[in-house]
Amino acid sequence: LCARPLGQLASAGGTVLAVNAATAAGTDERLLASLIPPRGMRVEPLIRSMLALARLVAALHGRGLLHRDLRPARLLISGDFEQARCLSLECATRHHGQIGLPASEIGASPDYAAPELTGRIEVTIDVPADLYALGATFAEMMCGRVLYPETGIAELTYAHVARDIPDFHSDRPDLPAMLARITRQLLQKDPDDRYASAFGLVRDLERCLAQFEKSGVIRPFEDLSTEVATRFRLSTRLYGRAPEQARLIDILRAGVLRGQRTTVSVAGPSGIGKTAFVAQCRWQLVRAGAQLVTGKFDRFKLDQPYVAFTQAAQALIRPLLGAEPEVRDRYRSALENQLGPSAGLLTELVPELAEVMGPQPPPEDIPPAEANRRFVGIVARFISVFATQDTPLVLFLDDVQWADHASLNLLEALAETSGLGHFMVILGYRSTDVDPSHPAHRVIEACHAGAALSETLVLGPMQSRDVAQMMADSLVRDPSELSSLAERLTHVSQGNAFFLREYVTKLARDGTLYFDPTAARWEVDDEAMAAAEIPGSVTGYMTARLRSLPPQTLDLLDTASCVGSRFDLDTLARVGKMTRPEAARWLDHAIDETIILALGPEHSVLAALGGTSEGTDPGLNAGYRFRHDQIRQVVHERLHDGARRARHLMIARLDLQAAGDDMLPRQAVQIFGHLEWIDPAQMTAEEVPRFFRIGLMAAEQAQLALAFDSARLYLETVEGMLAAQTAQARPEHWLRLHMARAKCAFALNDRDTMERSSQAVLAQSKDPYVIADIQSMRIRYLSMENEMDQAADLCISTAAALGVTLPRHPGLGRVLIEVLRTLVPQGRRDPRSFAALPEAEDPRVRAAVRLMSQSSTVAYFSEPNLLPLLCISGTRLSLKHGLNPHAPYSFAVLALVLCGALGMLDRGYKYGLLALEVGARYGGTAQSKTKFVFDTFVRHWKEPLGDVVTQLYDSWVQNQNAGDQEDATYCAGVMLYTDFLLGRSVDTPGRHPEVVDFLRRTNMPHVRDCFLAWAELLALLSQPEFPEELTGPEFDYPSQVREFLRAGNGVQVAISSIAAGVLDFLAGRFDRAEERLALAAKYESNIVAQVLVPGLAFLRALNAWRLAEADTSQARRMHRIARAQTRRLAYWHRHGNVNLGHPLALLRAESLAAEG
Repeated sequence: LCARPLGQLASAGGTVLAVNAATAAGTDERLLASLIPPRGMRVEPLIRSMLALARLVAALHGRGLLHRDLRPARLLISGDFEQARCLSLECATRHHGQIGLPASEIGASPDYAAPELTGRIEVTIDVPADLYALGATFAEMMCGRVLYPETGIAELTYAHVARDIPDFHSDRPDLPAMLARITRQLLQKDPDDRYASAFGLVRDLERCLAQFEKSGVIRPFEDLSTEVATRFRLSTRLYGRAPEQARLIDILRAGVLRGQRTTVSVAGPSGIGKTAFVAQCRWQLVRAGAQLVTGKFDRFKLDQPYVAFTQAAQALIRPLLGAEPEVRDRYRSALENQLGPSAGLLTELVPELAEVMGPQPPPEDIPPAEANRRFVGIVARFISVFATQDTPLVLFLDDVQWADHASLNLLEALAETSGLGHFMVILGYRSTDVDPSHPAHRVIEACHAGAALSETLVLGPMQSRDVAQMMADSLVRDPSELSSLAERLTHVSQGNAFFLREYVTKLARDGTLYFDPTAARWEVDDEAMAAAEIPGSVTGYMTARLRSLPPQTLDLLDTASCVGSRFDLDTLARVGKMTRPEAARWLDHAIDETIILALGPEHSVLAALGGTSEGTDPGLNAGYRFRHDQIRQVVHERLHDGARRARHLMIARLDLQAAGDDMLPRQAVQIFGHLEWIDPAQMTAEEVPRFFRIGLMAAEQAQLALAFDSARLYLETVEGMLAAQTAQARPEHWLRLHMARAKCAFALNDRDTMERSSQAVLAQSKDPYVIADIQSMRIRYLSMENEMDQAADLCISTAAALGVTLPRHPGLGRVLIEVLRTLVPQGRRDPRSFAALPEAEDPRVRAAVRLMSQSSTVAYFSEPNLLPLLCISGTRLSLKHGLNPHAPYSFAVLALVLCGALGMLDRGYKYGLLALEVGARYGGTAQSKTKFVFDTFVRHWKEPLGDVVTQLYDSWVQNQNAGDQEDATYCAGVMLYTDFLLGRSVDTPGRHPEVVDFLRRTNMPHVRDCFLAWAELLALLSQPEFPEELTGPEFDYPSQVREFLRAGNGVQVAISSIAAGVLDFLAGRFDRAEERLALAAKYESNIVAQVLVPGLAFLRALNAWRLAEADTSQARRMHRIARAQTRRLAYWHRHGNVNLGHPLALLRAESLAAEG
C-alpha cells in the first residue's frame, strides 16, 4: 500500500477507492480542498459530499484499512458530488489496535488528528480515529476553515484533546442542525463516544439526504444510528474505577493546579490496570490544563540509570523539535537560562535536548556529593521550565518497583527540593512487590512527605458488574443479558484487567464471540464458551498464544525480549540473518496477535516489500514495543540460559559493530548491558580490548549520571572479563580499572575497596596527576570521616612527593615568611598583570597546585595556619611556572590572608581581582569557588556593602547550581549579616525569603546553625518587644553555643555570639552583650577577613561606651576596649574601606559624649 507507487485500490465490489494523482488526471474529480469556499459549502453539495465521503470511509474500513490522514487535501470529489476517492494512502495501515504516534510523525496533518493521534493520549488507534478526522473534514466543509485555526502545534494538540467542540451555528446560521449534530458526534474526544462504525454514519446521512431531496429541509431526528461494528473492538473505557478517578482529579485541582506540590501513588497487583487507569485519566488531566508525561521502569534494565526519567524528558522535548521557530526559541532560551553550563549533564541522557539547545560542553568533574546536588538541581530546573502556572506538569512514573538506585535517589532528592509547586508525581507500582523492606518503599514515603497534598489509590480486582458493563459496551448489548458471561469472565480472570482483556480478545478471535449478520448483533457461542479451556494464569495463557506463532516470528521475538521493551527491526533482522522486509513480514503475525505494537508507519512500508530488499531505503528502520511487560517476561523466560547468553552476545557484537566512535559513549550502557548476561569465556581474544573499553565507558557514563551502583556492577563485569582473559589483559587495562573502581567506591562510601584500588593505582602509576587525583580523593574521604589530622598528614606527604615541602604545624611566623617570599620579588608590580601568564605545562606543578587547592578544607579544620600556607605555595608555583584551573582559588585565599590577617587591603584586593579574572577564564568550579572566597572574605574591604549583598546572592545561586552546598550555605549566611550591617530595614527575610528557606533546609549543620542564629535574630527584631534571649524555632543560643564550644567549632561560636550580642545590646543588656561579644572576639581568628570582623569591632566599641555609661565601675576598661576597636576601624578606613565612615563618626561622637 505504501512502499510502491499506487495505481488504484478497489473495494470488494470493484469500486475504485484510491488513486494517485496521475490516475485522477483527466477526470471530473477535484480536490475537496479546492471546493470549500471561505464561508463553507452550500447545503446541497455539502450533504451529498458528506455522504460520499462516509461511504468511502466505510468501504476502506470494509477492506480492513485505517486511513489515518483523512483531510480535504487527500480526498477527491466527483463533479456531481456523488462519488469520493482517496488521493493517496501514505499513512494507511491494516493493523488495528496499535498505539498511535503523533500525526506529524507518521506524515499526517495535525489539523485533523484525533486526540489519540496527538501523542498526548495513549489509546489504541482504530476506526474511531478515522471518524474523528472525517468529522474535522466535515467541520471545514461547513465553516470554510479548519476545526481549530491555531497557530502552533502545541496549541493545536491541546485543542484536539481538551478544547470544546466549536459551535458551528455561530458561523453558519443556515446550517441544518442535524448535520452539525452528526459532526459533533464524530468529534467526541473519547473514541468510545463516537460512531461505532462508518456504516452507522452512512445510514444517518442517507436519512438526511432523503429528507432534503423530498422537502429541501433536514428535520432533526431523535436518535443517531447505533450501528454495530462488524469487527470486534473491546471498549477502552475505565470500568469500576470511578471513585479513584474522581479522587485523582480532585487532588489535581486542589493541588498542582493551585501551585502546590502533589504526589499520588497508584498501587495494585500486576495486571490490575494501573497503567490503563492513568492513561484513561489523561483525558481529564489534560482538559484541566495539565500536561501529562510518562516514563516506565524496566525490570530488564535495573542497572541502566534513569530509564523512566529519560522517557519522560523525551516526551517533553520531542514536540519542540517540530514546533514553530518562535516556540522553539522561547523554550531554548528558558532552558539555557535554567540549565546554564551544566546542560551537558542532561544532553548525555536525552540527546533530543541537544537538538533544541545545540551541542553542550561536557560537565565538569567534581566530587560525588557536589555532583549529586548539581544533578538534582539541574533536573529540578529542567522540570521548572515545563511545570508552570499555565501548564502544570504531571509526571507518571510506572513500575517503580523496578526503579534503579540512581532513579530512586533522584526521586527522593526531588521530593526534598523546594519550589516546583506546579509539579505532580504519580507513582505506579506493584503493591505485591513493594513491602517495607523494598528500596522503593522509603522513597515513596519520602515523596508523599515532601508534597503539600498526597494520596494513595489502591486498585482492586474488577467486579462482575464492571465486567458486564465492559462487555455490554463492547458488544452493544444490554448488561443484564450478559450477566452469566460476566460472571464466568470474572471467575477466569479473578478481576485482573490485563488477563481479562487478553482472554476476551482470544474469545473473539476464536469465534466464541461472533457477529450474527442476520440479527445484526454480537452473540456468545455458549457451547464454545463451555468447552473453552480455562487458562490457569496469565503466563500460561500467553505461553499458549506464543506457541501458535510461526517459528520465525518466535525467533525474532526471542531476540526482541533480549533487546528491551522497545526494539527496532534492523537489530532483529541482523541477528536473525534476514532482510528487514522479511523480518517485518514475520513480525506481522505478532502484531496481528497484539503481542507487539508497531510505533510508526515504517513497519507497513517494509512489510509491504515482502521478502526482497530491492528498492529499500538503507536508512529505513521500524520501531516496536511489547504491548505489556508481562508479555516480554514470558517471551524472555522461554529461552534457556545458554541460548539467552548467546543471543545477548550476538546483539552486543552487532551493536558494537554498528556504533560509530562519536556515538559509542552514548550507546555504551546499552551495549554493555548485554554483556552482563554472558560468560566472558565466550568472547574472542580480539573482542576483549573493545568490550573492556565499552565497559569503562559504560561505568563512566553511569558515574557521570551518579548511578554508582550501576557503575560498580559494570566494573565488576569488566574485572571478571579481564580475569577470564588474562592473556589479553594489559597493565594499562588494570590501571584504568583500578582507578575507576577507586572513584566508584569513594562515591559509595566503600572504604575497603577504595583503599585496595587506590593502592593498586599508586603501585602502578608514576604519573603525578594520577597520584594527585587518587590522593586528593583519599584526603576528601578522610575529611568526610572527620579524620582531619590523618587527612592533613596525607596532604603533607603527597605534596612532598610532588616537590613541595610543607611544615605539619606551621606558626604565624612561617606564614608571614612565606607571604614575604611571595610578595617581595614582585616589587610594585600590579598583581592583575599576572592574568597574562601562560598555562603551566609541568604536570608535577599542576598536580601539586590541584592537591593543595583541594585540601584547603582539611587544612582549615585541622591546622588553621596550614590553609594560608597551602594557598601561598600554590600561588608561588603558579606565578613561577604558569596558570592552571586551581590557581585562581590560591590567589583568592592569598587575598583573604592579605586583607584579613595582614591588613594589606590594597594588595589583597588586587589579588582578589586577579583571582576573579583567571577564574572566569576557566569557568566551572574554578570560577564559582574563587568568586565565593572573594565575595565572602575580600570584596567588603573595598566595595559598598550593598554591592557585596548583590554579589553574595549571585554566588549563592552559582554555588547551588554547581552543587556546592557548603559554599552556598556560607554565601547565604554571610549575606544575612552583611545586609544587616548595611543599615537597611531588618526585613532581610522579607526581601530574600528563598535564602532563609534555603538555610533552614540545607544539610550542612557544621556551618548552617550559626547562620540560623542570624535568621532568628532578624525574626525577633521584627517583634514589638525584645525577648530575654536569642531563642526560637530556628536557633537556641544557650544550648547551641555550649555544643559549639564542646566541639571546638570556633566559626560557629563567633558568628552566633555576635548575633546574641546584638540582641542584648539593642535590648539594653550591655553587660551580657559584652560577655558575648568578647567570646566572639576570642574566636575572631576563625572568622578572619569576614565582614563580621569590622562589624564586631564596631559593635563591641559601641556597646563598651554604653556599658561605661551604665556601670561607672567598668568605665576605664570599657573606654580602653572602645578606643582599641575604634583604632582598628580607623586603620581599615584609612586604607580604603568605604563602609566604615558612618560607624567611625558614630564612635567618635560617643567618645566626645563620654568626655562631656
